Order: sequence, then C-alpha cells, then structure tokens
Amino acid sequence: MLTSAASLFAASPSIPILARRPGFCVVAKPAGLVVHRNDWSRKGDVALLQLLRDQLGTQVNPVHRLDAGTSGCLVFAEDSETTAALQRAFASGRVRKTYIAVARGNAMPTLGEGLVVERPVRDDKGVLRAARTELMCLGGCDGEEVA
Repeated sequence: MLTSAASLFAASPSIPILARRPGFCVVAKPAGLVVHRNDWSRKGDVALLQLLRDQLGTQVNPVHRLDAGTSGCLVFAEDSETTAALQRAFASGRVRKTYIAVARGNAMPTLGEGLVVERPVRDDKGVLRAARTELMCLGGCDGEEVA
C-alpha cells in the first residue's frame, strides 16, 4: 500500500487543504502516505511533510501524526510557536483525535454500547507510550437492512 501511494503522489503531488489559517493548516492525509520519514520508512517513500512544504512554499511542522495506513485530517503549523501551542492543546486533552472506521464482521461492542481499551503502543523509537481507545458501535447492517 505504501508503494502505490508513493507512486501516486510522486506523479501528482497535490494535498487537499481543508482549512488554512494564519500559522497553521489542516490537510486531508490519504492512507498509504507517511507523515514524515523515519527509521521505518522505505527508501524512496514520499512523505506528506515534504509534499506539503513544496505545495505551500513554506516550512511546515506536523502537530500530530497519523499512521501511514490511516487517512484523515492532519494539522501542520508554519512556525515553532504555533507548533508548540497546538501540540500542548493535543497533550492536555483540549483537542482530541477521533477515528471513524468501517469494519466487517461481528460488531463488538453491540450497537449503542461502548468499550474502552487501554494498552501501551510503541512509538517510532520503540518506546512504550500510553494509549487509550474508546470504541462505540454507531450502526450496523444485517443483510440489506441497516440498523
């Protein structure tokens, strides 16, 4: 998946900008594209950071990350002060990332019920970080009928 996304953006590197304000912007990150190069990146991988910098003609810093295989909204700041302020907002919980996924199979938890999973995950450097996932089944279908 990463290779096909890299090929796609190497040919036409245009990142959809969802919002742009003084000091920061929000972009639509496609699945299969790394946010920035790291130890796990493949040689030749195209990174969103470089594509956006080239597209906007200015230095940008990712405020948070999304895994390479995840699509979604991503915030980039244009200066160190804005980067730090927005990262503090994420760290303090004033800003939250919410993921919506489409899954196939038996829904767990059941419709309208929630489930919380607290399990550490490793970062790019292999350090365990606390992580909390809250799951809520918003809907489902049984054959042709959608609940």
